[in-house]
Amino acid sequence: MLADALGQAARATREPRFATEALAWAQQGLALQMADGTNPEKGGFDAGYQMAGVLFALRYLAVCPNQSAPKACAA
Repeated sequence: MLADALGQAARATREPRFATEALAWAQQGLALQMADGTNPEKGGFDAGYQMAGVLFALRYLAVCPNQSAPKACAA
């Protein structure tokens, strides 16, 4: 959710600092993901939480599609 919000803020304000922070939050979230692709919620699986994560990821990708150049979402 924070990666999405910061990515959208970067796009709206063209502030590269927000884009860099958005990427950092996205990477932290992905690091928590389990090997089978599950995003854990309090040590278990929650389908609602899983779909919320997918929704925010799609919103993030809409404004920050290029992971190798975080400043691209501020362009």
